[in-house]
Parts: sequence; structure tokens; C-alpha cells
Amino acid sequence: MLFPTGLTSKHSHTMEDELTCPVCLELFADPLLLPCSHSICKKCLQDIVDNRSKSGKDGLDCPTCRKSHPINRNKVGKLTRNLALENIVFRYQEIQSQNLSRSRNSLDLTLDFFSPTSPVPASCIGSGSVSFDSAMEPWSVEDGNELCGLCEENEVVSQTKTKLETMVTTLSDQMSKLEEMAADIEKMHSEASEKIDTQHQRLVEDLMTCLRQQRQTSLQNVTETKSRVLTKYRLQIEESHQQLRTLDTLVEDCKVFLDEDHPKGLLSKAGDVALIVQQQEIVANKMGPGRISYQELVSDKTSQQEIKTAVATFYKSAHATLNSMLADEGEQCRSLIPVIKSSASLSKEGPHVVNKCLTTWGFNSSSFTAEPLEYSAMWSVTIEKNASQLGDLKTGYIFGVGISFEKLTAKDQVGINRVSHGIICTAGSLAYSHDGKIEQLMPLDSLPLSVTIYCTIDESDKVLLAYTITDTNWGDSLHGKKVLVDQSSKNKVFPVFTVSQRVKMQFPTYV
Repeated sequence: MLFPTGLTSKHSHTMEDELTCPVCLELFADPLLLPCSHSICKKCLQDIVDNRSKSGKDGLDCPTCRKSHPINRNKVGKLTRNLALENIVFRYQEIQSQNLSRSRNSLDLTLDFFSPTSPVPASCIGSGSVSFDSAMEPWSVEDGNELCGLCEENEVVSQTKTKLETMVTTLSDQMSKLEEMAADIEKMHSEASEKIDTQHQRLVEDLMTCLRQQRQTSLQNVTETKSRVLTKYRLQIEESHQQLRTLDTLVEDCKVFLDEDHPKGLLSKAGDVALIVQQQEIVANKMGPGRISYQELVSDKTSQQEIKTAVATFYKSAHATLNSMLADEGEQCRSLIPVIKSSASLSKEGPHVVNKCLTTWGFNSSSFTAEPLEYSAMWSVTIEKNASQLGDLKTGYIFGVGISFEKLTAKDQVGINRVSHGIICTAGSLAYSHDGKIEQLMPLDSLPLSVTIYCTIDESDKVLLAYTITDTNWGDSLHGKKVLVDQSSKNKVFPVFTVSQRVKMQFPTYV
């Protein structure tokens, strides 16, 4: 390849322009790749950053596109070297050096190639003052046009430059794409870590709540047993105290009579003897049943045994409850679509049930009560933003899904009264709520999302309420389970729903 002195080809100038640093206007030396994909010499970049730092300025404006970048001296060394550009510059300098040597060696041959009888074609870039490599053919014919060897090599270089530029663009695009993907992975990792922490906290709190409930129940049973036994003991002790006081009085009367030495005094107290004897017989008669009660209390070891076995009973009960907590509620519950009977007369401002969709109008929320459950069941509902209504989702009571042990009125709200439990959305957060006591679960990121409720009913005095919250980005985001020990299985269990005017609830069309 040859670039002789005085060559004015637009191709060679364009290539050299592309390989020139916009700061020092020399060929790139140790080029670094800025975030905007433009390049700059490492020393030039360090000088600019140092000068801006001395003047109290931060960052750097790209000399090519003027885009600002938060780069200081510590970050200069972390920028990516543009190896492709550095190799191109190196190759370009190598070719230029070879061409200079060739030009000097072939200077004497130039006059032999160009004689007055051999005019240079008008299309040849060497039609001016040029020199040729002696190894070149003076002319060649391509597509009907006469070209000198210099023109041929210039064309090859131009095509190579185009290919190299394409390669640089491809690598830059790939790097940008990978950087975007890396940022997405970082964000996804952060969100996943947060959700794992939330789920871990929920599992621990649910299990601890379950154990605390079981502990409280066991302690309450032990306390009731203790109170029952101690009541019997105290009644027996009190009765014995009364008898002792009577006996003490009679003993003192006997002592007074026996201490009397004068016959006249004895005669005056002779009438008291019959009374003392009579009272003694009365006490003796009372002590007979008391003695029997005492023997029964002493021989009855049932209460002591109950208290002693309370520890083992607690462990077994807690273990059984934990097994219930860890069991797959989906295998125990049958899927259903809750049946909600609409009001006979629906006003414009009242709740509506349309095509398995719950909505309300006006400024107040409305609650819906489905038919009571006849077996352990599960049901799902999707909550969507009501596009026809204004208002954000960060304030007030938005929706609620759960169960109730009594029918709710249209003005009640799920989780706010003493008979309902459920998942609610209030003030932009999802929470578990009962009797107005709110247990925060997770922030409401966006709608739509789905809530699935599992209600396990057995013959015990407990009801298991489980839930799964599902969003469009992560799928099943949060699971939780509650053991409701304060409700009897004799009560009816109703699926209940509350919607505000800002959302609508959609049931599946089939299960």
C-alpha cells in the first residue's frame, strides 16, 4: 500500500481523520472508549480531567458529541481500551512507513512509467504529481476503466476501512447491549433479593405467630386446670379453717370449765357443758363429708397429670399445627368461583356484579359477600385499575379479599371488623388485616395483580387461611398462611370482597 507525498485522495484524508484524536489532533495513542462510544487518547483524557479538577469542576464533556460523563482521575483507568481502534492506528502507521520507504526507492522509476507519449487516464488519482512502487503494474483495466496500481491499492484500503468501521460499530453495539443487560441483571437481582427477604420474613412471622398461638392455648389450658384445682383446694381449706376456729373456741371453753376450782363456779357453768358437747357433735358431723372431700382431693391425680403432660401435649399440638402450616394447601382445597348474588334493585351508586367483575361507583368502597363455603376451597381474583375512574393507588383503602364468619354489609370493609380476615391494599401497600390490625406485607408495585385465597375447614376449632399474591413481572411473589384459632368451625365461612371506585375485580371464567 502506498501513500505518496502530496497525495490528496479524499479516502486517505477521511481515514486519517477517523484515526485522529479530537483533542491533540494526532493519531490516537492508547485510545479509551467513553460511555458515548467515542474515543480519546488516554493522556489527553487525563490532562482534561486534571485541569477540570484543579478548577473545581467535575466530570467530562465528550470532545466529539459534548455529552457529559461523570469521570474523574480514578475512573480513567477503569475505562475500556479501544483495542480495535488502536490496532487500526498501528496498522495505518506501519503502512505509511512502508509507503514512505517505497516512495524513496521508486522515485527514479516514476519518470519511466510516465512519458509524454503515455498520458495518465483522467480517472486515475495519480493524474497529478505522483510516484509509484516499481513492483506495480502501471495500468490495469477494471469494469472498462483504466486504473493505475496506486488507485487499486487505494480502493482496497477504502474497502478495508469500511469493514473495520463496521466491525467497530458492531462491537460498540454489542458492548452497549451487554451493558444494558448487565444493568437489568443488577436491578433484577436487587428486586429478587428484596422479595426473598420479604418471603423469608413472612414465613418466619407466620410460623412464629402459629407457635405463639399454640403456646398461648397450651398455657391457657394449663392455667385453667390449675385454677380449677386450686379453687377446690381453697374451698376445702377455707371450710377447714372455719371448723378449726370453731374447735379452738370449744377447746377454750373446755379449758375455762376445767380451770374452775370452786364448786359454786362449777355449778354455775354446768349448763354450758351440754352446749359444748352439742357444738362438738355438730363439728364432727361436718368433718365427716369434709374428710371424704379431702380424701378425694388427695387421691385425685388427674389434674396433676394434665399439668405434667401439658409440655408433651404442647409439642404434639405445635408439631401438628406446623405440619398444617407447611402442607400444600392446594392439595387440600377445591377450586371454585364464589357465587355472589346481586341485589334485586341496583342503583347507580350501588355495587354491581357484571360478567364476574366487581365494581362500584361513587366515592365509597363496596363489599360483596359470596355464598358460604361447604368444604375447604380456594379461589382467585385479579385486581385491575379502573380506567374510567380517576385517583391514584397510594392513598386510602383500595381493595380487600378474604373470608368472614358473618355476612358483611355493603359499607363494611374486609379486614377492618372483628369477623373478617383478608389481604387488603391501603396507602399503596399490601397488608394482612383483621379487626383493623394491619400487618404490612409488601408495597403495591403496579396493577394488575392476582390474589388467591385458600380456606381449609376441618372438624377442629381452627380455620387455616392461606394466600398467594401474584404479579405480572415475577409470578407468585408472596405466600402466607394464618391459623385462625379464635373462630369456631361451627360458624359459616363466607368469601368476601371489597372494591373502591379506583379498581375492579375480575374472576376467572372457569376453574
